Amino acid sequence: MDLLDSKIDLNLNDDNWKIYSRLYNFSPSYITDEAKVNNSVISNGCHIYGEIKNSIVFPGVYVAEGAKIDHSIIMPETVIKEDAIINYSVISQKVKIGKGAIIGEKVLLNDQKNPQITVIGDDVTIGDKVKIKSGLMIENDIILRQEKKDNQKSLNGLYGEGENFKVYIYEWSYLIEQ
Repeated sequence: MDLLDSKIDLNLNDDNWKIYSRLYNFSPSYITDEAKVNNSVISNGCHIYGEIKNSIVFPGVYVAEGAKIDHSIIMPETVIKEDAIINYSVISQKVKIGKGAIIGEKVLLNDQKNPQITVIGDDVTIGDKVKIKSGLMIENDIILRQEKKDNQKSLNGLYGEGENFKVYIYEWSYLIEQ
């Protein structure tokens, strides 16, 4: 995220600094005229219809119309549907975020300088209108819904299914498993 700061001393165009990365074979990104992208890095293969601010978006991400992303990192092949809101979060790869879902918020505890970050693991499916508070960490391969279905577990106000259904809450410098 520091690379988004215009005052950084690192020159990415310096031939003495070699940058190695994975090569993703995606087409160029598509950003509609209605989309708003401000102070963000958008990788190849993205389809951007919503609003992105102060964020890094990896290859193959789809951001639907009305979706808003702020101060977040969105990893490859994630789908963010209409009117979803993502704030101060790290979203891992191949995550599906439903319509109107809200993930994270700017919450400062005990006069902290930085807000709590919400972390979503790989291959997580977040249903429509699910709200995930700031400071939570959701394990990989989970399905979260707004209302309880048969045989679903409930943790921290979230209903989910999956072998590893765990929700962690960040508290100061350690994690508490719920």
